[in-house]
Amino acid sequence: MSDDFFPFNPRAARLGFLLGALGCVGLVLWAVLGTLHHTERMGEARAAVSLGLMLAFLYARFRLRPRPGWGVTLGPQGLTVARPLSPGALEVPWERVQRIVRTGRRRDALLVLLEDEQRILIARHLFARKSTFEALLEALQKRVPEPVLDA
Repeated sequence: MSDDFFPFNPRAARLGFLLGALGCVGLVLWAVLGTLHHTERMGEARAAVSLGLMLAFLYARFRLRPRPGWGVTLGPQGLTVARPLSPGALEVPWERVQRIVRTGRRRDALLVLLEDEQRILIARHLFARKSTFEALLEALQKRVPEPVLDA
């Protein structure tokens, strides 16, 4: 079996963070102008908080950029899932994977249930297209069959 790679590319989340950062630029400018014209009593504090929030939005947008190897890899040895906002990846051997469950209000997330009641959540919004998410689900279901439930 060869490695199957499903790259993360959260376009909507990155766009949302960019719009949030642009909104914070407007808040910073408004607070600074209010401070300069002496119409704002707490304008400096609001400008500082807005600037901090803008930097947080830009940092999150930068961390969610597509990069090589950032996604889900299904290999012969196991499952490798890159973490969205932290370095490194989770490597899980196939023997530890018990079930794959589709979850969420709109069934837009995959929950990989492991031994010892550990879980890995793979959200749909991390992928550029719904078809990539569906292909990942299919590939996982081929490698991890559904358990037979007998009464």
